[in-house]
Amino acid sequence: MRFDGLQLTHAAMNLIVSDRSRTKTGLTHFAALDGIRGLAILLVLPHHIRVISEPFDTLSHVWAKLGDFAWLGVEMFFVLSGFLITRILLASQPATNYYTSFYGRRALRILPLYYTVLAIWWFLLPVVNPASVRDGQYGYLWLFLVNWTQPFHDSGNGVAPYWSLAVEEQFYLFWPVLIRRLSAKFVFILCCGLTVAALGIRTGMLTTGWPDEAVYEWTVCRMDALALGAAVAAALAVPGWREKLLTRSRWLSYSGVGVFLLGAAITRLYQQTGIFAMTAGYTVAGVAFALWVLVIALGTNPPFDWALRSPFLQSVGKYSYAMYVLHVPVTMTLDAALKAIGWTPTIDTVWADVLRVCLYSVIAWGTAMLSYRFLEAPALRLKRYFELFYPESSQAKAYLVRAN
Repeated sequence: MRFDGLQLTHAAMNLIVSDRSRTKTGLTHFAALDGIRGLAILLVLPHHIRVISEPFDTLSHVWAKLGDFAWLGVEMFFVLSGFLITRILLASQPATNYYTSFYGRRALRILPLYYTVLAIWWFLLPVVNPASVRDGQYGYLWLFLVNWTQPFHDSGNGVAPYWSLAVEEQFYLFWPVLIRRLSAKFVFILCCGLTVAALGIRTGMLTTGWPDEAVYEWTVCRMDALALGAAVAAALAVPGWREKLLTRSRWLSYSGVGVFLLGAAITRLYQQTGIFAMTAGYTVAGVAFALWVLVIALGTNPPFDWALRSPFLQSVGKYSYAMYVLHVPVTMTLDAALKAIGWTPTIDTVWADVLRVCLYSVIAWGTAMLSYRFLEAPALRLKRYFELFYPESSQAKAYLVRAN
């Protein structure tokens, strides 16, 4: 018997509320998580688009500091990925096509846009602009290994942000194999162990003189954020844990805020570098975001839920992947086009830089919408060939009830 997200038990159906919908796996889709994704990309954009990064007065200092918060956006993406992917994998464990369904659907979501951009950078750009140089990083970009090599090379040509995509792809590759036969409780324990291990690895590397860039980009150093998100998914799937967590939802919400403020204190407002920022700071930020994801996934409508479900953040969140892949190429293309027509605007004030960031971000958002409609959406429609197939057993059905 085929059992997918369209065939739900009566108990699972009773868990649907007004702001949630069902995914193809039968799991609940939380709109507020799309809002977090939108907030994350809005943190990233100013860092790569801005011109003014060195403060020269109070206002520019604030602007530069806001741009430095980009790494928090990446941390949010990692925590979200850990939660969403682990949730899908745990729900897919009884499926007969566990691996082919997961890898097929991930490939359709990630690869078409990513490889299209790389192909343009690799084949078309040198023809249009012969001065463009294909540096040694391109080969690693195609293999999603650039995060291991980029810390030791100049990452020019606008592909520097792709290190985080490499981290996520490596997670997608190995995590399904690791947890294929594990219970949700054991996955939770494993995630706790990986979190401690990542903190220890970062501490060891920093104290022995490794470059900050390697500590920031290597997968083994950033796996705590992914593991913390995964821990939330596992905790919600352990029988009886959801009910206990629901009774503490308000406390968990306040704890998330408290942990985030603690992190701000020990990292001097979340500096990206520095021994405390890159050790405890990264982990504390991940814990705070994981707590927020947990509160949202419990369906208790936390105080910030209304903002995350706003149409603006929902739209930005929907197109966040394309915005992440395209925002630096869009910025470089616009700058080159302006230079080609002989107009290079002077950006010597904070407000001019803010205007530039806003304008380029809107253009990146519009480009992402077009990308989604004409490239990503057609690829995503092919996911129907990778739907999950469950054997006729109460285990698969019971999981959907428990996980929601």
